[in-house]
Amino acid sequence: MKNLLLKTIPLFLLSTHLHAGFLIQGATVTLVANTSQNSNNFAIHTAGGTGPCASATQIIFPLSAAPSEAVHTKAYSTALTALTAGLKVSIYNYSSDLCDGAVNISISK
Repeated sequence: MKNLLLKTIPLFLLSTHLHAGFLIQGATVTLVANTSQNSNNFAIHTAGGTGPCASATQIIFPLSAAPSEAVHTKAYSTALTALTAGLKVSIYNYSSDLCDGAVNISISK
């Protein structure tokens, strides 16, 4: 029983990280909101792009998902830059493929 448990736990931990990844790639930001449902987060709306959140109403960046408040603030600033400049974004979630746990956002031409 102990051997089975020791083999099962690492597989479970590995499987929880298999769904982490890009939520959307190559999308255009159409709206940035400083909060969603009055929570400690910000939300963006996108158009186009590919990924599990391409058809989502919004992608949420909760402060609790970020490793620090500074990282969360940088993500908000990056989203605003993408909106203002009309650049494409890629958004990443480190823990799942759910659209309400985004952490990383990168911009490109």
